[in-house]
Amino acid sequence: KTEEEKEDAEEQKRQYERLRSIQGVKKSDLTEKRGQQETLLSRTKGLESEYKKSIVQKQKYAASIRSQLFLLAGSAAIPFEKALEYANVAFQKTGIRPAFLLGVFKVESRMGANVGKGNWREDLSHPRCASQRKAFEQITAELGLNPDLMPVSKRVVDYGYCGGAMGPAQFMPATWLGYKSKIAALSGHNPPNPWNPQDAFIAAALYLKNSGGLNNERTAALQYLAGGNWRKNPDYYNKIYGNYVMSYALEYQEQIEILQSLASR
Repeated sequence: KTEEEKEDAEEQKRQYERLRSIQGVKKSDLTEKRGQQETLLSRTKGLESEYKKSIVQKQKYAASIRSQLFLLAGSAAIPFEKALEYANVAFQKTGIRPAFLLGVFKVESRMGANVGKGNWREDLSHPRCASQRKAFEQITAELGLNPDLMPVSKRVVDYGYCGGAMGPAQFMPATWLGYKSKIAALSGHNPPNPWNPQDAFIAAALYLKNSGGLNNERTAALQYLAGGNWRKNPDYYNKIYGNYVMSYALEYQEQIEILQSLASR
């Protein structure tokens, strides 16, 4: 194989490993949803018909939506209301639909145990990671951060050479630098911080927009996960990643519409 083919194969292996981690959360995700449904039913038992008519009940449900925690990869969880605020700002700046952006972050946050558990000295140590390592040092230096204390994704042994993805958007350092000026222009933070959720939402929205997310959300989601590799096995990537993103996006759209219906009263 040529060197390019070898690198391509390594990248594809790494993406498959990430996708397998999604499969591992299927069962726990279903259990979580059943628990949420049972809790909601117990809270509203006997009030089904009244709920539709009662603004008080709707307000209580809306409050529960706002206060639920929204998990972020490589960062602390934040209230859903705050995540929606960031998504709405990103929408105003890029046009990427908030529910879709939240769906992408939801899946990204559930993609496995390697997120945020790496260290740049170890997980960017391979010679092929030299450009990523240099970019990481530049990013942390500009932000005045100790690189040894900043969480990154751990390299998956036998699947690729580099870990090092940063923050909620899970951008690789070199990719972040490529978007740096655009993120700064939209977020108002210069330099932008990949571990800052506000900057991460803007970054992800920009990437999704560049990947065609204004017209084809599903394809943009696949591009976000695997770059061009998704085209080599679109059915597999679509089934495991694309379906998840769009399913979560539908759920979030329903919740957003509930909040909007109350806000318009």
